[in-house]
Amino acid sequence: MVRCRRCTISGVTGKALAYIRQRELLKPGDRVGVAVSGGADSIALLRVLLELRGELGIVLSVLHFNHKIRGAEADEDEKFASALAADQGLEFHHSSADVPAYAAEHKLNLEAAAREARYQFFESFLRNRSLDAIATGHTLDEQAETVLMRVLRGAGTKGLAGIYPKRMVRGCGGQTVGCIVRPLLGLRRSELRSYLASIHQVWREDASNADLQYTRNRIRHGLLPLIETRFQPTAAAALAQLAEVAREEESYWNAELKRVMPAVVEKSTACTLTLSVPHLLAFSPAMQRRILRQGAQNLGLSLDFEHLTELLRTVGGSMGKSCALPGGWVGTREHLSLRLERRPPAAASFYAYTLPIPGEVEIPEIGRVIRAFLRIVQCTGSGYNREQSLDPAAVGQELLVRNWQPGDRFRLPHSKAPKKLKELFEQRHVSAAERLLWPVVASGGKLAWARGFGASAEFQPDEGARHVVVIEEHVPLARHEL
Repeated sequence: MVRCRRCTISGVTGKALAYIRQRELLKPGDRVGVAVSGGADSIALLRVLLELRGELGIVLSVLHFNHKIRGAEADEDEKFASALAADQGLEFHHSSADVPAYAAEHKLNLEAAAREARYQFFESFLRNRSLDAIATGHTLDEQAETVLMRVLRGAGTKGLAGIYPKRMVRGCGGQTVGCIVRPLLGLRRSELRSYLASIHQVWREDASNADLQYTRNRIRHGLLPLIETRFQPTAAAALAQLAEVAREEESYWNAELKRVMPAVVEKSTACTLTLSVPHLLAFSPAMQRRILRQGAQNLGLSLDFEHLTELLRTVGGSMGKSCALPGGWVGTREHLSLRLERRPPAAASFYAYTLPIPGEVEIPEIGRVIRAFLRIVQCTGSGYNREQSLDPAAVGQELLVRNWQPGDRFRLPHSKAPKKLKELFEQRHVSAAERLLWPVVASGGKLAWARGFGASAEFQPDEGARHVVVIEEHVPLARHEL
């Protein structure tokens, strides 16, 4: 039971309030978008936060994403969420996507594709600064299912950390633009349904949650209940505790990595990484694996245990020894260095992708995602870098992301005329191999943005602009990251 100034808050609402405060998920004044699918967990989340908004000092709105997977049923879910938001006097924001088509295009399973599309929608509200936090209805049961699923897949402590109570979302330049929070992560699914019944709140049932073709559903309806009834009644809580321990372990190791990486990394670019073999071998095998994994991750490369083991054999081998890595990457021992690089195809490679505004596109050739979004300029000079921004009127509705081509010209800020990008590469000592796949963003046949150079002076907004387009490049999130 949690005491507050005006009343006594108990039960599910009290547990949620204690969880929010203990983990500092929300603060007074936060504009919180509640992700409401229409299912019991998300409806319970909305009703709990409605009860707590006065105590927490937060402003609520409702977000709904239609995955276009279940046809008319999904449309009814959207109507239900919209009506509930209207009944509570809340703003309702919704969007949709053809997730099956997205899954086929990106070679993902339906679950992963749905999650990616959904979170792109959610995080757009954080990046345009219209919301401070997105709250999702993940429960203790889902935490247990996630950890168990990753145990079966052979995850390390990063995977065992499961669903984070709070995940920061970063924008252009790496600054934090908001967070994803899970206020119900300490509550069982059964508690939430009992709570909804007690307040006479109905919800929608998603038939796909019973479809056993999905691994999570087989764990939810088969494996976890079997463990709880035949082996350990408190298995879900134990798995959730394991996740919390793993998160603390990850926090420690990440701090250690931040401390030691500068001594190990000899050179790092968007296309290559060179590590000092003597410095790397000075650490324990556990730290060596983490250094290699972190370095590869910075390149947009995901390495499993077998790849890390092969890389360590290469490190301990003779000069010139190399090993093949996923996606055309290679690790090579050169003298006292280990070099990771992505070798371009023998034939000249060209890529080009349409980038909508707002929107993002994954560039497999370089292992990066390029994102474009609109930013409202609240106050000129505050949180706004003109040299990294584009004028919306100058770029229209979409852009073209492609690799650099000979003859491309780019106008630096404060310069009178464009220069050949090749000359700028030479001034900054960008190697010929790196130039081949170097990403640029074009509009109307001219370069509007280039990696490492920001926005072209020809496309920068005026000093008094109220809206700007921001381009950012980042490493794709791991598919399992929550």
